[in-house]
Amino acid sequence: MKEIIILSSIFVSTLSFAKNIVDYKREGRGENGYDRVNQSFSGSTNGGHDNVYLVTCENPGSERCRFIPPTSNPPGGGNNINLDDVADYYGSPFMNDFADLAELKIEDDLELSGFFDKAIQFTLNEIEYQVYITLRWELLSDGSYQMTGSTEAFEL
Repeated sequence: MKEIIILSSIFVSTLSFAKNIVDYKREGRGENGYDRVNQSFSGSTNGGHDNVYLVTCENPGSERCRFIPPTSNPPGGGNNINLDDVADYYGSPFMNDFADLAELKIEDDLELSGFFDKAIQFTLNEIEYQVYITLRWELLSDGSYQMTGSTEAFEL
């Protein structure tokens, strides 16, 4: 049974200096998903600027292994939209989907390493934003896989 660990980070442009880091541990997926899916906040690092989360998915079942960002509602109105919220809300679904696709490629031995990326652009309250999502995976020397992803949000 292969154990898959995914490290992904959701962060915003260098102007705001905030980052969410998500560590996925996926083990024993069944045909339709997982039996247990748990998410916890592990703490803050880098002077409180980086928030670390752990998503653990275990045993065959029917639940999808998903990171649910702290900001799961659309970013608020007005001109005070936080880029953290934009990155979380618009980027996290793509990050989760990329991780699912990479896991399938790993389990089917289709690719030992790879890369997904996507850029989306949209207007919110008359302001244009771009969110750039990436996910890389590779086979490590110890035989385990590592996945590293990021989501960046920019105001255009």
